[in-house]
Amino acid sequence: MGIGPQQVVIVGGGIGGLATALALLRRGDSVRIFEQAPELKEIGAGLTISPNATRALISLGLGDAVAAIGSVPDESVTYHWESGDVIRRRSMGDHYLREYGGHYYHMHRADLHAALLAEVRKLAPDAVHTDHVATGVEQDETSATVRFTNGARATGDLVIGADGVRSITYATLFGATPPTFTNRVAWRAVVPAAAVADLGLAKMGSIPGPERTASWYNLRGGELINLVFMSRWDAWVDEDWRARATIDDVREAFVGWCPLTRELIERLPADGILRWGLFDRPPYEHWSQGHIAFVGDAVHPMLPYMGQGAAMAIEDAVILARLFDAEASQADALARYGEVRRPRTDWIQMASRQRADFWEKTDPRAQLGTAMADAHLAIYPYDAATAPLTAGASRPPIADDISSAVALSSGA
Repeated sequence: MGIGPQQVVIVGGGIGGLATALALLRRGDSVRIFEQAPELKEIGAGLTISPNATRALISLGLGDAVAAIGSVPDESVTYHWESGDVIRRRSMGDHYLREYGGHYYHMHRADLHAALLAEVRKLAPDAVHTDHVATGVEQDETSATVRFTNGARATGDLVIGADGVRSITYATLFGATPPTFTNRVAWRAVVPAAAVADLGLAKMGSIPGPERTASWYNLRGGELINLVFMSRWDAWVDEDWRARATIDDVREAFVGWCPLTRELIERLPADGILRWGLFDRPPYEHWSQGHIAFVGDAVHPMLPYMGQGAAMAIEDAVILARLFDAEASQADALARYGEVRRPRTDWIQMASRQRADFWEKTDPRAQLGTAMADAHLAIYPYDAATAPLTAGASRPPIADDISSAVALSSGA
């Protein structure tokens, strides 16, 4: 059983698109990737690769690359927003490796993107086509075709939309899903470790408090520090996570917080702060239609409070390739794709939404050790490379006291 080699067109050259390309190339498919940017590169800041994503990347042949570019925190330290006291330490490092079968990494988004791109180009040097802005997709009984603003068209046995939260491929088939502004923003920046060396920071730390959270972690072996500040924000902002911000914006949001928080804010680079408006969308019903399927944010955009956005896109890639190897036809594989993935991604989308509210409304000392605070740990044991290709195998176990918070409309 299994589908023979396919001609695949992927729209979008981000982490999800490249991971999908790599998974399909490894099973013998012919892949072309079309990216709208003039140059294929990733910008942004830090990225969490939790054990479930680590194992998925290892299955794609990137174990050595991930180990080389990732930083492993030995522990996670939580501080009180007002006093600055340490209120929790969680062992990570080798403990997570033993417990979940993979390391928990922090890495620069650009480094993971470059590693994926290099591996794709080893297998298919001419696979990537930049400066192609998709305008829509169409299909017939045997193939699907993507149209681009430059007049080009790309046809394949399969088209995969990996074109992000504003997916043109998804909108063409099912309409654009209006996002809801959550009245939250995130400010992010990467600074040299030397800029905060005098603060004695743990490799990974967070300061949760009323309607706000500050956090940080190491990148590139401790050479860089990724700083993230999240806050309630009444004024509407754009969803673009590349928008620039000022230190004064962050200062204003964290008035009255502990000295450590204020010191971290003062170390932000004046010209290097990115502001990201946080928007929410309901779980999407459709994962494919005919000869068109979707991965990553194109089909399950989620808030960042569980740290699983990139991880879910990488898992999508592994599962999709496995289904093509397991099923007798493309139609059968795509029909099962959503059935296998939706219970997991729906749960994580809803848990991310509820976790944001949870952090903002309760005292940090009361939060720690609760099922909602530790809900992310239920995600880590899953292995996309070996898990049964059934819906029940993908969904994390849900503790009784958070089941109502993350219950799905499907009755899960």
